Amino acid sequence: MTEHSPKALRKRLRQTERPVALGLIVGVSCTGLHSYLLYREFQHLHGEVPLFFIRLHMLFVLAFLTCVIGLLLRSRRGLILSIISLVAVLANYVLWYEFSLPILNEFGGFWDLQPTPIPVPSHPMGLIDAYWFNIVILFAVVIVLAWQVKLLITISRHRESAN
Repeated sequence: MTEHSPKALRKRLRQTERPVALGLIVGVSCTGLHSYLLYREFQHLHGEVPLFFIRLHMLFVLAFLTCVIGLLLRSRRGLILSIISLVAVLANYVLWYEFSLPILNEFGGFWDLQPTPIPVPSHPMGLIDAYWFNIVILFAVVIVLAWQVKLLITISRHRESAN
């Protein structure tokens, strides 16, 4: 067996700190943001808010909380849990798009630039009632997910080479 120098160990730890820190930042901020949006949906519950959006924000909060918990475990299993929860976030965006598509098609499609007599809800990237930060979150999740998968592969390779 080869002994690893403390300098190499510190370098490896620094390489794992960045994706974990970014994942924690994204996870905590998105948990707070979607908790606020969930609170707003509950405030308007007596109105015309579809239950879909309440469920959607609940799933986002649950997925981001799971991501944060997984990263706080600071283990390989925690990293896998975080990756699975980020995949769940992407699945929520797919469900949101599937919910939005028939509604937007009813309004004449989301690429239609002609003024319509019926007001169309905001729909960046085909997501009904999405805000600009929802799109930023989507791209941030993709970046964090890619970085965490790369980290998991690196950890797995290092583990195999140590055996």
